[in-house]
Formats: sequence, structure tokens, C-alpha cells
Amino acid sequence: MDLRRLEVLVAVAESATLAEAARRLGMTQPGVSQALKALEAEAGFLVARKNGRKLELTPAARRLAADAATALHCVAVSIDASRAISEGKAGLIRIAFTPSTLAAIAGETLRALRAEAPSLAFELFEMPTNDQVAALLDGRIDAGFLHPPVDADLELVPLLDEPLLAVLPADHPAAGLDRLPLQILRDTPFVLYPRTRGPVLYDRIIAACEAAGFAPRIAESVLPWHAAMALAAMGFGVALAPERLADSPPRGAVARPLHDVRLTVPHALAMPRRRRVSAEARLVELARATARLLPSMQLVE
Repeated sequence: MDLRRLEVLVAVAESATLAEAARRLGMTQPGVSQALKALEAEAGFLVARKNGRKLELTPAARRLAADAATALHCVAVSIDASRAISEGKAGLIRIAFTPSTLAAIAGETLRALRAEAPSLAFELFEMPTNDQVAALLDGRIDAGFLHPPVDADLELVPLLDEPLLAVLPADHPAAGLDRLPLQILRDTPFVLYPRTRGPVLYDRIIAACEAAGFAPRIAESVLPWHAAMALAAMGFGVALAPERLADSPPRGAVARPLHDVRLTVPHALAMPRRRRVSAEARLVELARATARLLPSMQLVE
């Protein structure tokens, strides 16, 4: 049934005169009459009859008008809700992050997206990079803040490279220095993230140590980063952790930047290779904007 004809019927039912209904609809009076006649033909019953110079709706038409008013309201609400979803302001988005991406960029990006789209529902998951890749390929999440490279056919949006800081026991001989040469740690055991969870970064750390003239002794392989820093605080060795996490080291530990080598952990936003919905597109824009506001990070364009 033509919704415009139902709008005309509702306007006539709610107006004192045909002229008032016409003004409300932005139509001429003959146009209103023609719409009512067309509705009669479509509905199969008498909609209006003349009472002298006045046009009156039949009881059947008044019942239809009452139901149509409810239906038209529901349609309008549905259109508004659908438009909000299409604009990324409502609906559901499922996002994963690693602990370090949450501290570096994901947290601020999600805060901005929630403030911009308060009706958008979030499902948030903490996952290591490998698990995020599997979840993206399986369709269990829509986007993930992770650490590239990844060996999968996904769309990757590079965001930034975050410096690694050395986290060492507060009583370590080098703890009093503001910045550390990597070589000064040659006799200190290392507490590293397992190579299976980040072979590229792991190998960069080993190569940097070898370039500084020593092969690091790996005391422990542990995850997540917080656990590595806790072990460093307990005297197990030195941990290398992302800057935003290492800025708040556990009690008994200090964090120091390295001055002779730049070791970084990359951050990226990953999504399936398909056309982005509006919420995903806005997520990318906000993530890039957040990355630009982090002065100590190396922005990746």
C-alpha cells in the first residue's frame, strides 16, 4: 500500500478541515481528494463521503487512519534507526586489542568513538595478535588492534611504531642512568616475550644485541608484557616493554629508554578485506587521528 496515501488519510483524520489537511501536507485540496480516491481503489472500501460541503471519513477509514498513524510512526522510527546504523552511529561493532595496543592507541580511539556514537554497541575482546587474526578470518570480530606483520589476507592500516623501554630492577647498577646503551645490559639476563608470539620483534631484539657486541641470555620467556615487567621487578632480569606500558613499571622496577638503538613495536588496525561499514570507516579515521596526537610515537602513514 502506498505510504503517501496513508499519510494523506492520517492528516485528514487529524485535521478539522480539508484545507487544513492540505496545508499540513503541502498539497492542494484537489490533490488530497484525489489521493483519498486512489486509496479507496487500493483498499476496496469507501474512504470518504460528502456531508453537504464537508468531506467526512467513513468509520472504516477512521479505523484505518488510526492503525496507519501507528504504522507510519514505526516506519519513521525504523528509518531513523537504519540511517544511524548506515552512518556508523548505531548498531554493533566487535573490536579486539592486545594489552599494549589498548594502552598505546586502542583505548583513546574507542573512547572517541563512544563519545561520537553513544548509541553504537561495542563488544570488546583482549586477544593476542595470532588469535585476532583467526577471529577476523572467522568473522567473530570486525576489527582488531594488533602488531604486524601478520601472515593472512587481511586489510592492515598501519598506525604507529611504539618505542620499547628497558624495564630493570631498581637496584640494577644501570638503574640510575637516564638513558641506557644496550651494551650495558650484556651481563643481565633478558625476560622476553615468547618468539612464537612475535618472531619478527623477537629477532630484532636479538639482532640489536648482537650488533651491540653480545648474545643476550634469555632467562625467561613470558607473556603478557605486564608479567615480563613483574619478573624484572623481582630481579629475574631486564624486560623490554612498550613505552605506554613501561611508563608505569611495577614496584621495584624502573623503566629507561635506550639511546643507541631504536627498537619499536608496530601497531596496526586489521579488518577483513571487504567494503567497510560506516562504523569501521570511522574507527580507522579516529585511530589515525589518535596516532597523530602521540608525540613520542613514530606515526606510520
